[in-house]
Amino acid sequence: MRRFLCRVAVFAIVAVPISLRAPIQGSNELSIDFANEEDARAKAEWSHPDKLTFTAAGLGREEKSWDSDWIQTKPIAVGLFWRVPSGVTIEVKILPPPKAHHRFENGKEIWSSADDLYARYSPDFKHWSSWQVLHRDEKNSKVGVFAGEIAIPERERQKYQRYIDEYQKLDVPWTGNEEAIVDWILKKEPDFFGHSLPLIGYVQFLFEPSTFESWRIKSFEATILFGVSGFAGPKDPSVVRDQIPWRFKAP
Repeated sequence: MRRFLCRVAVFAIVAVPISLRAPIQGSNELSIDFANEEDARAKAEWSHPDKLTFTAAGLGREEKSWDSDWIQTKPIAVGLFWRVPSGVTIEVKILPPPKAHHRFENGKEIWSSADDLYARYSPDFKHWSSWQVLHRDEKNSKVGVFAGEIAIPERERQKYQRYIDEYQKLDVPWTGNEEAIVDWILKKEPDFFGHSLPLIGYVQFLFEPSTFESWRIKSFEATILFGVSGFAGPKDPSVVRDQIPWRFKAP
């Protein structure tokens, strides 16, 4: 069900009223203008800050170098502050497109790229998954699009789900508020996220260009699509459940 909702969100990103136990679809976005130094420094960090420079064309090098460069974005919150996904679909567009190389195999022209883009996730801004590769769309070498999915196995979520079931039997103002559920779990088991990462609250990207020689990155646009099933609403109907993304951070 989780992956179905996630894939549905790819084809139908619409504003859906948040009602009791109704499926919810949405998206979160990250946009970085590397031609704007202030915007870039606020949303990302990179290797060799003394050697990479800004111009109207973006961030890059003034001269050839054999150094291994990388750009890492600041984490972006996903989902909703009260309901967080266990699977997301990601699409990233990098402009101008990193240079792609081509070769011929059996008479067919094949384009490939040595540029690598990775993503990882965290439930609490402190404990992170390993980096997972996002694949470039090689069908159109003129477009720097990378895409992929992050999904958490159900086995990884079993203990978390047992905690949810336990919490929802309590006399609390809002049994479906995952922010409160996570806070309650950590009071019982402070190191829970130290050995289990059952929800995707934040996503972070790592880009390793093959070279900055005669190429500068000007913009980085990421769209993170999610789909979740609804939880029960609060007892107090005046409680606002708007589009604020996940905000829980480890104490």
